[in-house]
Amino acid sequence: MEIKRPSRLTNSPRMIAVLFRPFDLFVRHSQWQWGKPWPKGWWQRGLLIATYLLVHTFFDAHAKAFQTPLNVTTWYPSIGFTLAFMLYYGPKSLPLVAFGYLAINLLVWENGAFNIYTILPPLFNSIASLAGAQYLHKHIGSISRPWTLQMLAHFGVGTLLTSTLAGISIIGFWISSGLRPSSVFFPSLMEWMLGDVIGISIVAPFMLVIFIPHLSLLVRDGIQTVLHQNVRFLKENLFFLADLLIGASLLISVIYLVFFSSFGQTYNLLFLNAIPVLWAVLRHGFRGAVLVATTIAISGLASVLYLDESTRFISSRTDIYIFQLFTMILTLASYTLGAAIDELRRAKKSIERHRRELEETVRHRTMELVQENAERRRAEDDLIRINDMLEQRVLDRTKALNEARLHAEHMSEAKTQFLQNISHELRTPLNAVIGFSQLLTREELGPLGQAKYRDYAQNIHSAGSHLLSLVGDLLEMASLTGEERPLQKTVRDLRPMVEEALSMSKPRADAKNIRLAITTHDAAIYVEADQHRLLQVLLNLIGNAIKFSPENSLVDIRLSQENRDAIIEITDQGPGIAEADLPLVFERFWRGNRSDISSVGGMGLGLSIAHSLIQKHGGNLSLGNVPDKGICATIRLPLSAHQATSPDTKTSHKNMAP
Repeated sequence: MEIKRPSRLTNSPRMIAVLFRPFDLFVRHSQWQWGKPWPKGWWQRGLLIATYLLVHTFFDAHAKAFQTPLNVTTWYPSIGFTLAFMLYYGPKSLPLVAFGYLAINLLVWENGAFNIYTILPPLFNSIASLAGAQYLHKHIGSISRPWTLQMLAHFGVGTLLTSTLAGISIIGFWISSGLRPSSVFFPSLMEWMLGDVIGISIVAPFMLVIFIPHLSLLVRDGIQTVLHQNVRFLKENLFFLADLLIGASLLISVIYLVFFSSFGQTYNLLFLNAIPVLWAVLRHGFRGAVLVATTIAISGLASVLYLDESTRFISSRTDIYIFQLFTMILTLASYTLGAAIDELRRAKKSIERHRRELEETVRHRTMELVQENAERRRAEDDLIRINDMLEQRVLDRTKALNEARLHAEHMSEAKTQFLQNISHELRTPLNAVIGFSQLLTREELGPLGQAKYRDYAQNIHSAGSHLLSLVGDLLEMASLTGEERPLQKTVRDLRPMVEEALSMSKPRADAKNIRLAITTHDAAIYVEADQHRLLQVLLNLIGNAIKFSPENSLVDIRLSQENRDAIIEITDQGPGIAEADLPLVFERFWRGNRSDISSVGGMGLGLSIAHSLIQKHGGNLSLGNVPDKGICATIRLPLSAHQATSPDTKTSHKNMAP
C-alpha cells in the first residue's frame, strides 16, 4: 500500500502559494516576462510579502506627516520603494504592489473607508510604477551593472514619467469626481510631483545600489559569510577602513551640526551638507553619493518629523519646501558627479588595462622579433653557405656542360662530315650503276637477247634510283643539322615553280594512271624563296601524294592567297593517317605503324626535311586528314614585300592528266 506524503503547501504555506498564484498567472499571460524570479521556499515568499508590506506601511506613515493643506504629501518614499521593487522583480510583482497600495491606503490614508475613491488611486499608483519600471528596464537594463551618466539621465526620465502619470491620473480622478475643485489641479500636481520625485530620487537608488545587492549576498551566502568577508577585507585594507571611519565621522558631525544642534537652529547651515557629499563622491563615486545623500535627506526629514518646532532647524511650510528642493538638487547633483567620476575611473582602469596589455604585447612581440632576427641571421648564414655551394656547383655543371657541348659539337661535325663523305662516296658508283642500267634497259648497245634480262636491268635501275634518293635525303639532313648551305632567297612567282614540280612528277603519276590537277590564281603570287629548296619540298610532298594514292585517283594542288600569306594545298586520295599519329609525322625516321604505309619505301626523312625547309623560309607546313579523300598537306609562306594584299582574283583550273 502506497503511503502518501503530506504536501508542503499546507495551512500557511498553502495560503502564501495561493497569494502568489495571481502574480504567476499575470506574468504567464504577459509579454513583459523579465525580472528576478520569486523565492522558491514558502517561508521566503512569506517573509518577502511581510517585509514589503511593513516597509510600505512605514514609508506611508511618515509621508503622511508631510501632507499639505491640499491633502498632497511632498515626501512620498513609497513610490520610490515600489518602483525599485518592480524593477527588480519585474511586471509579475504588479498584483503584490497593487495589493500593498490598496491595503496601506485604506489603513493609513482613508481610515478603512472602502469605496471607489479609495480603490482607484492605489491602482493608478501601481500602473504608474509599472510604466516607470518598464521604461527603466528597457533603457537601463540590468541594475547590477555600474551606473553611467546615460543611465542616470534615463532614471530621471523614468522618475518624471512615474510621478507625472501618478499625479495626473489621481488628481484628475479627484477633480472629475468632484472631490476637488479644478482650480487646485496645477498646485496639487506640483506638490504631488515634488513628493514623488524626491521619494524616487532618494529611495529608489538606495534600494537598487545599496540595499538589494547586499540583501542578495545575505540570501545567497549567509550573514556570517558576508560579515567574515567584509571583516577580512577591512583587515587587509586598513587604508580603506581609515577612509571609511573618517567619512562616517564627517557625515555624522555635519548631520548633527546642521539638523540637531542649537547652532544649526539659529543659522541656516544647509550648505555644509555638500562637504560629506563631495567627500563620498570623490572617494567612492556613485555608491558613496547614493549612501551619503540618502542619509542626509532621511536625517533632515526625520528632524522635521520627530523634533518639536522649537528645536528643529526649520518650522514653516515654505522652509520645508526649500529644504526639500535643496535635498533634491543636492541628491541629483551628487548622483551626476558620482556617475561621472565612476565613468572616469572605469575609463582610467580600461586605459591602464589596455596599456598593460599593450606593453605585454610589445614585450612579447619584441622577444619574438629578437628570436626572429636571430633565426633570420642563422637562415641568412645558411643561405650564404648554400649559395656558395650552389655557385660552385653551377660553375662545375657549367664547365661540364660546356665540355659536353663542345664534345657534342665535335661529334655532330664528325657525323655531318661522315654523312657528307659517305654520301659523296656512294653517289659516284650509284650514278654509274644507274647510267649503265639505263643503257641496258634501252638496249642502246645492242639487244639483250631475252626479255627477262631487260626486267633485271629495270630492277637494277629502280633500286639504284631509290638508293640515290636515300643518299640524297641523308646528305640533305646532314646539311640542315650542320646549319650549312644558307638559303639563297629571291623573289619568285609560285605558279611556275608549282607547275615545274607537277611537270617533273608527271612520269611517276602516269605510271599509276593518277591525274594531277592544279587550281591557281590568274595573278602572280610572289614570295621570297630559295627556288631549289622550295622545289625540293614541292617534289617531296607531291611524290608522297602519288606514292600513297591508289591507281586511277586524283592529286589536287591548289594555289591561293590569304591576307599576307601564300597557300599551297596538296590533297591526295590515299588511306590517311591516324589522328594520334599526326603530331609525329614531322619527326625524323617516322614511317608510321600501318602496314600499307610502312611497306612503302623510304627512311622517313622527307617530311622532316620539308618541314625544316619551310620553317627556314618563315612559313609553316601542316598535314591533316580530309574526309572521304585522304591527306591534305598545307604550306603557308609569307608574301614578298613587293606583293601587296589584293582582293581575290579569278582562279584557273588546269588538268595535267595524260
